[in-house]
Amino acid sequence: PSCLIPSPHQPTNPPNPQLLRRSLTTPCLAQECSHVGEACKLPLVEVARMLKEIQDGIRAVGQELALCPVSDLVDDIASAAGPQDGGGAEQLIGQRFRQAMGGFHAEMGQRLASLTALQEETTGLLRKLATFFGEDPNQAKPDAILRSCAEIARAMAAADATVAALQESEG
Repeated sequence: PSCLIPSPHQPTNPPNPQLLRRSLTTPCLAQECSHVGEACKLPLVEVARMLKEIQDGIRAVGQELALCPVSDLVDDIASAAGPQDGGGAEQLIGQRFRQAMGGFHAEMGQRLASLTALQEETTGLLRKLATFFGEDPNQAKPDAILRSCAEIARAMAAADATVAALQESEG
């Protein structure tokens, strides 16, 4: 998250209480990390495994579609070849499969591309977070990084509640 980039101008003395109140009520970190607690419940290895299963499933449907006859092509071949002996039912089933699954396969391919892009973006962000926390991005454990972010988000939420209570008691 962009709000986690440390400022080169951070003060070395304790912050002013007004500044602290303002920074704790700024929604940047709280909003950007609000979903991390839920994300921590499912290990990233499991997410990667599920994505791989989806990829394999879409690939299998694509292979089946490649084996199905294309109705226009089959009609052209049939008219050129003359009368055929059987096989019509199998062609009809293949055409129906193509008709039913073709659109699904195309849409799922697009959605898979989106998921893959999100996975790559997440990997990049986790590498940046590892570097931010002083870890080697090649050695850091992504789930541990997410747990750290969730702990920070919980602490920020608790601090926000404390600041809100202070503001209420003052005013």
